[in-house]
Amino acid sequence: MKKLTTALVAICAALGAYASTSISGNFTIDHTLDATERPLIITADATITVAANVTTSLGALTNNGHTVTINLESGSKAGLAWLTVRNNGTTTINFNGGALTDGGGWDTPWFDTVSGSTVALVSVDGNPIRVTHPTSQRKYWNRNRDGGTPGRVTTSGTGRCDLLTASTSGSTKLALMLCGCSPSDWGHTGGTYFGHNNEDSSGIGYIWCNEADALPAGDIYLGTANGLSKVELNIRSYVQSIDRLHLQNASSTIIRESTAAALKFTAADSKIVSTAATPPALSIPAITVAAGATLTVDKVAVTAASSFSNFGTIAYANGGSLAYSFSNAEDTIRFSATAPLTGPTRLTKNGAGTYFYAGDATLDVGSLIVNAGEFRLSGPRGTTNRWWRFTLKQCGDTSRYANISGLRLLDGVLTAEGKYQPADGAAPDPDYPNGSRSSYSRNTGDPSTYNRYNWNFTYQQGRGTPTYTTAWTARGSGQTLEPNVIWVADPTTLACEFTNPYPKQTDPNTWIVYTYRIPEWRAIRGYNLRQAWGFSNYPKYWLLESSADGVTWETMDTQSNYALTASGQSWYNNGGQGMLPSSMIDFSSQVKPTLPTAGGLSPTANIKVAGGATFDASLVTGGQEISTLTVDYAGGGTLKGVRFASTGTLYLQNVPAGTDINELEIPLTFVGAADTANLANWTAVISFSNGTSREKKLYWDNGVMRIRPSGITIIIR
Repeated sequence: MKKLTTALVAICAALGAYASTSISGNFTIDHTLDATERPLIITADATITVAANVTTSLGALTNNGHTVTINLESGSKAGLAWLTVRNNGTTTINFNGGALTDGGGWDTPWFDTVSGSTVALVSVDGNPIRVTHPTSQRKYWNRNRDGGTPGRVTTSGTGRCDLLTASTSGSTKLALMLCGCSPSDWGHTGGTYFGHNNEDSSGIGYIWCNEADALPAGDIYLGTANGLSKVELNIRSYVQSIDRLHLQNASSTIIRESTAAALKFTAADSKIVSTAATPPALSIPAITVAAGATLTVDKVAVTAASSFSNFGTIAYANGGSLAYSFSNAEDTIRFSATAPLTGPTRLTKNGAGTYFYAGDATLDVGSLIVNAGEFRLSGPRGTTNRWWRFTLKQCGDTSRYANISGLRLLDGVLTAEGKYQPADGAAPDPDYPNGSRSSYSRNTGDPSTYNRYNWNFTYQQGRGTPTYTTAWTARGSGQTLEPNVIWVADPTTLACEFTNPYPKQTDPNTWIVYTYRIPEWRAIRGYNLRQAWGFSNYPKYWLLESSADGVTWETMDTQSNYALTASGQSWYNNGGQGMLPSSMIDFSSQVKPTLPTAGGLSPTANIKVAGGATFDASLVTGGQEISTLTVDYAGGGTLKGVRFASTGTLYLQNVPAGTDINELEIPLTFVGAADTANLANWTAVISFSNGTSREKKLYWDNGVMRIRPSGITIIIR
């Protein structure tokens, strides 16, 4: 075994023999290397051991096709500028109580790998995989410095993985940039700790996710075990799959830089949990609970600040809670059909505009607070219009061909991943896989002529002989043609061909208009196009409209200068190849919710509507049953389409001390209220500004809710 000792170094330095150190075979470092001993040059397969309690810099290491093992013994600290692995080389770093510390330059990677090369970080006997920053660098995790695809960096063993970073240099955050990794690369089972490199300080560690699904699998701890150092986790522009999130410092935060980013909980035992003495608050920009996952919120008050989509199950423990606060001018909450929400979840509507819960499942929330604007319950957003019109304005750069083979209307929704999902509860129909409906007719509107096939475009006669006969009807001057019979496109179909002048988006007289009428069916929420061939001549400008009567049309979607991202008979909107779209172009935001719903809120939800705000349940079938209301004495808002439960409670807050409450009008406006006689069985809990409270009964008085006066009251109806 070679051993680089202090005495040997001194002799060689005096002789001028050292400008570097060649490494092969077994090699032990038992002291701090000086400049005459670096760089270390790996010339063959090697095992490098940094002895116990030795602190040294390894500089920049390069493994060019060898099998290399680095052992970090107890108490050792090995500074690493970066590790380069090329030509299918493999490097294993065994953490036996030691640590890697960053000695590289600004924006360098920890691991510089290429496809086919690997770095394996191993927890030995439960010792942590410990990687720390100094105080002056920003660092990438795994990156190919040549610009190509990186290799793999994996973790294994039963210990935890400590990824500790510095704070800031001036105004610049010294972040660890997670990249070149996926959940499957993280194989250690002891959890991952994100924190500051000085665990005994109150500094902030910065972790940035530089690509999708960069977070380690398993348990992730924000802040180190002693709870002193805290973390800012920036998920940037990406969806990050996560199993279990542990909050060890109440000041840790999660942020993002794009509305596309979200934390997606995927495990059957997903969790957000705190080890703090009292339940801390944690704001997460966007939360998604995947289908089949169960998210338990344990001893944390979580707020989904911008977006919340639940397709799984949510549970609570030890005072945990989940709130969703949204301020968009207009948007829709998306949940699964079976269990959209459970337990003490709080939804808070802020800001002007209307927010919709669009679905047929009951929204089982603990409370709904409408501070401004309108919160509306409706059925799935979409349109039941039967008339549809597609206007093709231009293909490519005013091409004579339309490289398009199909257009499909869709009744489903977009999942959090942007994939098409059939409508909740849709009955299977063998003629319309995936819940997509594509019944289309001759333009006469005669139902007997409906063709139960895909809605497809075909080319003009003279271009070739199609599999099915295609008739055309001239419109206008003859340049604009529309098919009279629609058929299933043959995979060999290349394109539609038009006579000159070709469709040009700046000249409406050249546009091609296709008009169809479909049978009565579920609400249509989106559509997709399917190109027939490659990247040339595909539609770039078009308009899709719908109508209830074929006379008055409303725009569903319009596209200008659309950029196609895939070729080879693929669906638009990154939908992939195949005969069924895996994605869709969603126009549901263009459609006002006018469909009834059998869902609505849980009757036990505590509803609070601030002055000037509106809660609209007029589309809930049978009316929205309510049993708990909270209102501020200064003024409440408007409730539409509610019906009062047989018993209930009204909480009237902030009443000035000394106010005469007999026959006091409750400051709420009701439109279309039902079962108002039940108010006689409701209790009003009145909280005064001096801290006292009283309980009284209520009654309904010609559209107004009032407090029943003391004594005997005779109500004549």
